[in-house]
Amino acid sequence: MLTGHQLFVGNTLSDTLAGVLRDEPKLAALPHETPAAARRLARRCLEKDVHERLADAATARLELEDALAGRGDLEGEVSAATTPSWQRILPWALLAASALALVAVLATSKSPAGPPQRPVRLKTELSTDPLFVRLGSSVVLSPDGRWLGFTTPGELKKVPITGGTPMALCEVDRSRGATWTVDDIVVFAPSGSSPLRKVSATGGDPNP
Repeated sequence: MLTGHQLFVGNTLSDTLAGVLRDEPKLAALPHETPAAARRLARRCLEKDVHERLADAATARLELEDALAGRGDLEGEVSAATTPSWQRILPWALLAASALALVAVLATSKSPAGPPQRPVRLKTELSTDPLFVRLGSSVVLSPDGRWLGFTTPGELKKVPITGGTPMALCEVDRSRGATWTVDDIVVFAPSGSSPLRKVSATGGDPNP
């Protein structure tokens, strides 16, 4: 959003996903007036190594709050934090990182308190078949970028990002959201007031 261009663009969805996994984002394309702290936050959000990348949006939000308040380890980089231009630019860095995450997992965000959204439609091209189409919700990308997890009515499944036969991981009525951890565990929030559940990415019985 800060550059006015998509980070990764390809002729097909497969090309775009390959670019997300292979190419480095061009942070030099950020506007010249982008504050140093905003550049660093964008870089941390876009690191391909999961051990170097910010763990989640909540962590990025805390860094934003520290920067805007002029405290924490960003203090030396936020001399303009109290100016209107700084307050306009820094939040967009987080939104830009969030946009990349949306491209990577092909999902739309939703509020737990809001009404259920329609399933996200995923489409990618295969070498032999014209199109591979999959419907699902609570879409998550595995840390190694090889699998997409998603919820269908009745089951939590995963499918290779390049296409193939989906594999059922466990039974679930509906999910309000999910994440795939670095130790190959899928954590999901069942519908209603049920507590969080976790299941191995290879499948099995979900546990609290």
